[in-house]
Amino acid sequence: MGNLTSNKSLAEVIKWDSNSALNVDKSSNTKEKIHVPRNLQFAVLDKSTDDYLYLLEEFCRETDCNVKSWTAYEEPEDLKDFLSKIVLPQKIIVITSGSLGQNIIQDIHDLEQVLSIYIYCNTIERYIDLKQTYTKVRNIFNEPHELLTHLQDDIKELSRQITVEERAKQAAIPPKQSRVTESDTIEYFNQPGTHWCPWNAKSCSKELSLKGQGTVAIMQIEAIPFEIRLSNKLDPNDPTAFSIILRVDAKETRLSTNMRDYDSSTIPHHVLQEKNGNWHQYWISYFKDTRTVKYGLGEIRSLFTIFHITIDEKEDGGMKDICYLHVKVGNDDDMLKKLGDSRENFRFFVGKEIVHDPALLVTHDSNLKLLDKVEYRIIESSRLQKPCQELYNAIRNFELDDADFPNFSEAIVRSVQSPDGWCRKKLIQKANRFGRPNFSATYLRITIGHPDGKAPGHAFVVEVWPPGHYSPVHNHSNAYGIIKVLSGRILVKIYPELALNVRQHPPIETILEKGQVTWMLPRLNQTHQVRNPDIYGNSSVTIQCYQYGEEDDEHYEYFDYLNNDGQAIGHFAPTSDIDFVEFKEKMRAEWNKAQNH
Repeated sequence: MGNLTSNKSLAEVIKWDSNSALNVDKSSNTKEKIHVPRNLQFAVLDKSTDDYLYLLEEFCRETDCNVKSWTAYEEPEDLKDFLSKIVLPQKIIVITSGSLGQNIIQDIHDLEQVLSIYIYCNTIERYIDLKQTYTKVRNIFNEPHELLTHLQDDIKELSRQITVEERAKQAAIPPKQSRVTESDTIEYFNQPGTHWCPWNAKSCSKELSLKGQGTVAIMQIEAIPFEIRLSNKLDPNDPTAFSIILRVDAKETRLSTNMRDYDSSTIPHHVLQEKNGNWHQYWISYFKDTRTVKYGLGEIRSLFTIFHITIDEKEDGGMKDICYLHVKVGNDDDMLKKLGDSRENFRFFVGKEIVHDPALLVTHDSNLKLLDKVEYRIIESSRLQKPCQELYNAIRNFELDDADFPNFSEAIVRSVQSPDGWCRKKLIQKANRFGRPNFSATYLRITIGHPDGKAPGHAFVVEVWPPGHYSPVHNHSNAYGIIKVLSGRILVKIYPELALNVRQHPPIETILEKGQVTWMLPRLNQTHQVRNPDIYGNSSVTIQCYQYGEEDDEHYEYFDYLNNDGQAIGHFAPTSDIDFVEFKEKMRAEWNKAQNH
């Protein structure tokens, strides 16, 4: 191809210095260039050079991609080593020869950092099986200009997808400031609210505000082993100290005191989670009056406890005097110096709250009974944070069947069941919305009003759940939320975090009947699944309400979800199937037509 030669290896020819022939002069090309996301790189695996160098030069000429985003390898092991060092949200597009690709694709295909794979070869037919077997293999080519054209077209679509992933990663970053308390009447559900950074404090120790009780949470996006030591002495190495010690690494989690071991686990979802671009939260809660200590991973609540121990009476005296927190990251006493660059990848929160399970049901204050309150069955709406209060008050008296259309809910049931019903036809259209086609994983989203920027999508959404149908496991953009059942009933499953292994965690399950209301906060009840449990019954209808908090500067507008085959996390832009007013008229027309026949 032109002046390009093939008497050098690919790795030798592709040099990224100022004298390289591939430092493309883009100033002469005035055509609008295709945008390549900044977290996208390209890796070439082949022993030849000519066609790939042509591809590289032309690709960089037509896009805003820098040649430094391309790397080249002749050996599969070198490519695998490169991929192993990639940190999400960085993504890699692999372009490989057929002969080398057939030996490496099976090893790299399931890596989260590998976005897609293109095969360039002499004989397309020889590698058709690879495209049919591996979903990330986009296509097979034997002409460089065809590969270039398809790559550019795919980048336009991939650009949108990657931008969403970047937004998702940004939205997931925990805050670096302490919680601002609205008032003494607001319930924060045992979530520790005081932010503490050892690096900023220049100390790995912190004095706690209340002796003998509290909760400590550590969040990290890395996968560095850590130790939390709760002690009655300022010096963590004091031989006379009483200490509760939580050690977490990739192989084991262990909970002990300085006198004895209490519990340990090597179960994968109990130990240090692998580095996969997601933040993971680990927490420990302790209470002197009951001598109990709890450890969990994910949302902070009792039902997500992994270890629940009772301290021996002989150690009781020391537990009552616990007033210091000592942390060690990376098993390194000199972590403040050696791990200073990691400070942005960790968050520590402390509080005097002790972990319990908050009530999932909400009621108006005048309806609350004493036993429901003290046994955490129901919470007053006035105890919720302000966004939830506003949403609850907006929909508290909202009903589906009213004087204007008393058979509204019956009309919906009929429309879902009838082959000619609008609901039935729409559900069939949506069967592949969340990955692999699955009719049962569909429901209808009927929006009220218009998006106003205060919520992800519409603030108020009526949802129709046919018998046995369900949502994917998903979360809600760190938004505040309220859900009310308008007809039928729903099963809500709450998970500790959104991850590929989420189903290894036993969920919290609760049935909501008609008229009942539940809630969610940015970091509590966020990851859940909704299902109509009545497989042979009627459709259920709910109204979901969402609102960003005043502290939310990101306004991430997508719902992240686990796709139908459980193999990937997707990002769903909450769209509308139909406006509520229009939907109501459609149901009225269908109902009247059915009654007249």
